[in-house]
Amino acid sequence: MKNYLLTKITGKLGKLNGSQIYTLTFVDADTLDTLECVVDTTYRNYTRSRWNEVIENELFGVYTNLNRSSSKTSKGKQVINADSYPQLEERNTQSELEDYIKAKRKQINKQKLPLETVGPLATLFDFT
Repeated sequence: MKNYLLTKITGKLGKLNGSQIYTLTFVDADTLDTLECVVDTTYRNYTRSRWNEVIENELFGVYTNLNRSSSKTSKGKQVINADSYPQLEERNTQSELEDYIKAKRKQINKQKLPLETVGPLATLFDFT
């Protein structure tokens, strides 16, 4: 199963009906591709898919059960379908996620770091 890191949650008022719209930024744990999921608080999937819990409790961490869409944002980022049912596998701080991403980026660039430098995420992901 694919792992995604929720690294950022931003909110703004919607232009059409004035509802609150959230953009959740995810990073693919293997490729470090950035993906976005846009959730509108007036849509049923906000509570049905339990995005409200993720957003209101700022549940940053490692997620599975997210469906990638074939579409892209206007900035060229891949999209996570808001009708997905996110499953939190491991809760992390934003700092821990940033550390993991930095270590993974170095590994991708063939500059390996010792596992102990990446913190708790090292137990979930194998860098070897």
